[in-house]
Amino acid sequence: MKKIVSVALCLMFASSAVFAQSKAASAGKSTASSAKTTSSKTKNGGAIAIGYTTGLSDADTIAIRFGVSDIVAIEPMFGFSVATGNTVFGFGGKVLFTLKEYSSFNLYGFGGMGLNVVSPTGADTAVTFGVNFGVGVEYFLARNLSISTEVGMGGAFAKGNSSFGTFGNWMSNLGFRYYFN
Repeated sequence: MKKIVSVALCLMFASSAVFAQSKAASAGKSTASSAKTTSSKTKNGGAIAIGYTTGLSDADTIAIRFGVSDIVAIEPMFGFSVATGNTVFGFGGKVLFTLKEYSSFNLYGFGGMGLNVVSPTGADTAVTFGVNFGVGVEYFLARNLSISTEVGMGGAFAKGNSSFGTFGNWMSNLGFRYYFN
């Protein structure tokens, strides 16, 4: 239920941002909007995005994507979950490589790593180091708003409990992003 509410809130925020942007654009077309640019990041998205991702770990994450070049981006991530009996804090990041760019979606590869700190009530705190890699597709609902999903493999390494394999429960990863220009 928590994930459904979180996704709904993210969709409401994103749709209000798109509405505000389209209203501002239709209210007064400036000469800056008609200026030509050479970066391919103006077709879909932009150089900086903020996003929300669910499905990768015990905690959903907030991420900021920085476009390093037309095909490479870095994405630091932060997430936490506080529930009865269990607290999770996670941070990490990934590097994304655009494999193919289409008019309304991008296909990309990624590699990343992160740390999760899990503090169960009445038990020792566990720190898990994880690595992952895979592919994803990002579909643009509007020029600056996208939804994405990823599949891949990952490893989680903790004292006395390590694993490696495909990741995900009912989906590998689902994310929303708003790009700023």
